[in-house]
Amino acid sequence: MKSFRVSMLEFREYEGAAYTAYLNQMAEKGWLLKRLGAGVMWFERGIPGSRRYLAVAMPGVSVFDGESSWEAKWFRESYENAGWKLQCSRVVWQIFSRDAGCVEPGDNQEEAWKSGTESGQILAQKAAVSTGRHLDELRQLKATSLSRGRIAGAALNVCLLAWMIWMQLDNPGQALASKRVLLNMLVLLAIMPMVPVRMISTACWYRRAERRIREGGTLPEPELGKIRMRNRCGMCYLALVFGLILLTFGSSYSGSMRAVGFVATLAFVVVIFSVSSLLMWWIREYSTGDRREKIIGYGVGAVVISMMVMMVMTGILMRFEPSEQEEMVYQRQGEFPVEFAELGFEPEEDWYRESSRTVLGLYQREVGVRIGEDGQEEHLVLEYYENRIPAVITRTLREYPRSGGDFWSVQEEVLYQEGEKRAVHYQYRRKGDVEPELADEVNPRRDVYVISDRNRILMAAFENGAGEEDKKLFTNPESVLYLSRKIK
Repeated sequence: MKSFRVSMLEFREYEGAAYTAYLNQMAEKGWLLKRLGAGVMWFERGIPGSRRYLAVAMPGVSVFDGESSWEAKWFRESYENAGWKLQCSRVVWQIFSRDAGCVEPGDNQEEAWKSGTESGQILAQKAAVSTGRHLDELRQLKATSLSRGRIAGAALNVCLLAWMIWMQLDNPGQALASKRVLLNMLVLLAIMPMVPVRMISTACWYRRAERRIREGGTLPEPELGKIRMRNRCGMCYLALVFGLILLTFGSSYSGSMRAVGFVATLAFVVVIFSVSSLLMWWIREYSTGDRREKIIGYGVGAVVISMMVMMVMTGILMRFEPSEQEEMVYQRQGEFPVEFAELGFEPEEDWYRESSRTVLGLYQREVGVRIGEDGQEEHLVLEYYENRIPAVITRTLREYPRSGGDFWSVQEEVLYQEGEKRAVHYQYRRKGDVEPELADEVNPRRDVYVISDRNRILMAAFENGAGEEDKKLFTNPESVLYLSRKIK
């Protein structure tokens, strides 16, 4: 027979009555509460029906307020004076217990309330476990559930995730053609609403409760069955996010790096969570500053720790970097509108190549090489985009001309334009103030031709400058029309 049991069930601050009912149901079955965690409860085997519980949310509390603070001590003393004994606590929730033989049904809460009638903190609990309470009592508990710190944290979380998604869409034509990027964005989009949805539903409950009080009604009673269903849905949603993360790793790495990358990322999350929790506990229990100073200290400490752990994990990933034999074999996912042979080049396999396709589009990049008249190698970079969404093509065209930095000046020349078809020539010319040691690495000239229509872009970059025949091909109207027809 099991001597302990773990239950994963989360209650919100206004669900004290349901929390109390759940703990008493477990006690009737012989499971007595031993420890309390974040949405986790540990029970041990005991005598069925030997104990009664009372779950109370302490209003006005913050995650930075320690259990030894005078507010928490005074709050617990109010219930202890009514005959309750503190069983366990975790920031907001205070769990009291009492021998079943000393408890008369219905008297528990009233005794505790009467002992603290002068405290708005005690009165606020009445709104969470009973009905027909005053608006000011409910608003005190609302201040805990929807504190400014929680709202600011949720807003910061959404803004950070939105910024991460936006950064991945810097070149949307390339990003939306990559399965890895799409999965990354899908994971971020799945994580983004988790905290805001909870806070919005909490705000709706309080708004509904305030309206019912104004109308002379009673507060909505939280139902344990609905709370269980909400927790199950939350667990399923987390499992879905976890599955998306696994798919992301499957598409991002090959061979042994899939397992190494996943384990490293999982370890990173676990270490960050554990160390951050330990830092929070230390600041909460031992810091002597006010709440503002605690928040600043925790923020600085969390950032420093995250950076240190990230450096360690990056080193581990580099240590297990796959050999050349383990690298993924390049496979072209589509065809270029014009092949290298038509431009007098041969495909170069040793340079960086990329080809990816999704339901939204295609992105392809390859490099060609030829021997110039001076006997030196000349290179041609072809980039090709396809996308079903015209706005994506329009946004991707903003990538050109890419900045010449401090080395090149860029001039734009429109070669052809008819409706949504467009051909542009960007001339890169080396500036005269290039440092001597970089003169051999920065080509004196570079020519980039970009031909586009509603759903496609073809970019041809002559890294060593376009020759006379190359210029004829891209500047001759018939040739430009030929190329633009091919990408239609």
